[in-house]
Amino acid sequence: MSFEVIIVGARVAGAATAMLLARAGLRVLVVDRAHFPSDTLSTHQIQLPGVARLARFGLLEPLLDAGTPPTPHVRFQAGAAVVEGEFPSYHDVNMMISPRRTVLDALLVDAARDAGAEVREGCSLEAFTGQGDRVSGVRLRDKRMGGSTSESAALVVGADGKHSTVARLVGAAERRRVAAATFAFYAYWDGLPVKVARSTRKQDSRRARGRPTMGSL
Repeated sequence: MSFEVIIVGARVAGAATAMLLARAGLRVLVVDRAHFPSDTLSTHQIQLPGVARLARFGLLEPLLDAGTPPTPHVRFQAGAAVVEGEFPSYHDVNMMISPRRTVLDALLVDAARDAGAEVREGCSLEAFTGQGDRVSGVRLRDKRMGGSTSESAALVVGADGKHSTVARLVGAAERRRVAAATFAFYAYWDGLPVKVARSTRKQDSRRARGRPTMGSL
């Protein structure tokens, strides 16, 4: 079967793109080497514009029904200075959310399927097919079956993240790299009634430098 679009990577970017293209009537194939639900290291909070986008997709209520905690209130503290309040409404949404990736990614994959996209899990990209610099398809390997298959498409989209196989195979140039200057950490608790996002800058007495910490409860 020939597809109009093949998307490599079925997490947030890839699954959402597949869902929207399939809703628009295109024949879409999206592949990912993972099986869903699947966890992954990532940023944690979805800000208001992202939450509004999920609401527009029809996916916000299912996320909340799955137990995703809403955060309508925020508190920033730097030393003795405190800024605290409710979020302003943005496209009728007034909260951040912090979904687990096991929930968010699986929901987006299911939404892509429901829209008509073909989703192949446990399937990794081996090579591109085409002539010269023009990519016209992909060669894929199924982890469970062990065999390779080729699929063609007018457009191939790379949505496979930080260590992108798509970028490596096409020889994409790295334009800019910046060393990490801060770090963040998060953990999960059950049964806490707090609905406040907190950002606290603590003072390092040895170097008199601020080190930010962030938590969403």
